[in-house]
Amino acid sequence: MNVFSTFVLLLYLSQVIAQDHSHYMPLSSSVTCKIEIIDVNDNHPQFTETVYNVSLYENAEIGTKLVQVKATDKDTSYFGQIVYTSLNGPIAEK
Repeated sequence: MNVFSTFVLLLYLSQVIAQDHSHYMPLSSSVTCKIEIIDVNDNHPQFTETVYNVSLYENAEIGTKLVQVKATDKDTSYFGQIVYTSLNGPIAEK
């Protein structure tokens, strides 16, 4: 598992005690256990539509909204957040 592909979702600290059954002088020992519930980035974002069809008039003004898309990701917390980017500038004109 790659350290950069996981995110600690929950962290639990618990104390575990081990004790013997001696009747004369019982002895015990304890240790703190750290339990991390992690989210693995194992789901791809999914768009709500498989294709978005757009029609645009040739004289549409710059900045005209073309389409609104939506995607979801089944990952939780950090890895479930969706970031959208748009295609602008010279590369969009090709």
